[in-house]
Amino acid sequence: MALVLDIPPSTNLGSWSGLREAVAAWLDRDDLNDRIPDFIRLAEARFRREIVRTEQETIVSLPGTLPSDFDSARAVYLTDAPTIALTQISPAELRGRYSGPGTGPPQVYAISAGQIIVGPPPNAAYAATLLYNRKIPALGSSVQTNWLLDDHPDLYLFGTLLHAEFFGWNDDRLPLIKSAVDEAIIEINDAGNRRRYGGGPIAARSPVCEGVRGAYRR
Repeated sequence: MALVLDIPPSTNLGSWSGLREAVAAWLDRDDLNDRIPDFIRLAEARFRREIVRTEQETIVSLPGTLPSDFDSARAVYLTDAPTIALTQISPAELRGRYSGPGTGPPQVYAISAGQIIVGPPPNAAYAATLLYNRKIPALGSSVQTNWLLDDHPDLYLFGTLLHAEFFGWNDDRLPLIKSAVDEAIIEINDAGNRRRYGGGPIAARSPVCEGVRGAYRR
């Protein structure tokens, strides 16, 4: 379905301030200007739930608490064996499996209470590396841009407008803007998969566990 939206004069979408001006121009309603930062934050909440890109990945050393920008774990490696990833399991499974007195080199890990715990209990001091996905940085007056706004200003614009129009109950524009946001998120994730895996077919994954903000899910 073709999207037909009236485009206002050009504005600078390269910063949080420019995004606010662009949203105000598209809305053409002075009574919503003070609420635009809220609409941006609501849009970012959805982006964090649905967008996964290589730009979010970073590496830190362990042991230690999870970084403040931690979103989800990609892998944990022992420094002495960087080609072998520990297997992620649930905290309950880890406790049940290693409740006895035995120790040894870590083989599995779990995320609990904001920390990485390993099993079996280490028989020596081990250094490890955590590869994780960072949260998308929230825009604001002190954080004028991030990688997502730099690369995909259209998503930020339409994502913010979606919440603004929902707030104003503009039923005519809502389906069009929602469709633009949905399509942009799909395209961004597809592009991320191409960048990560190349143009070839992606091998099916075996069931694995992924830690998200200290939680556990399959």
